[in-house]
Amino acid sequence: MTAKDLDAVFQRAATAHNDLMHERLAAALEVRNVLTADQLQKAASIRAGMKQLHAQMHQLLGADGAD
Repeated sequence: MTAKDLDAVFQRAATAHNDLMHERLAAALEVRNVLTADQLQKAASIRAGMKQLHAQMHQLLGADGAD
């Protein structure tokens, strides 16, 4: 395999990643458009709780999880 081959593979992977992120954002916007204000607030609260749990995990396990 040559550097040119790897560049082509990397480019396809990058394009697929960008396409996936675009679809993910479009889906998130569609969902937001149908949720009520209360549902959006509950989702934000759940997300904040998940971020807090994630931070606690990092604190307990170390930044790389190997500690």
